[in-house]
Amino acid sequence: MKAVHAAEHRQMLDLAAAILAEASARQPCRRDSLARLRLSFSRLVNTHCEEEGRTIRAAVDAGSLCPRLAAAFHRELQQWRAALACLNSAWPSARIEHDQRGFASAFRPLVDDLRNYIVREESQILVRLQPAT
Repeated sequence: MKAVHAAEHRQMLDLAAAILAEASARQPCRRDSLARLRLSFSRLVNTHCEEEGRTIRAAVDAGSLCPRLAAAFHRELQQWRAALACLNSAWPSARIEHDQRGFASAFRPLVDDLRNYIVREESQILVRLQPAT
């Protein structure tokens, strides 16, 4: 499962980079293209977090992961997901169409936070997960 979670982390970061590239382009972005990327990103974040959460809870239940560490990471992730939801709500496609750079500026810190979170999660949480049998 560790490899699956790590691969999904890369997919999330790749999608986020594609969103930033599209929104940062000099020419106007295509609304449908950016909307598809954003939807794919949000769906992947949701499904990944649900599945990874189950894996982490199982590791806590098995005694291979400190409950306080898992809870701290979970709280941080929930805050990040809330920030993503707020950003998605504040930046509908029509607004992005009129202010691509503003959207990119608002989205970039979330991507940076996600990247930093992933590095810490992989080094402090995922390394403690037992391989699937």
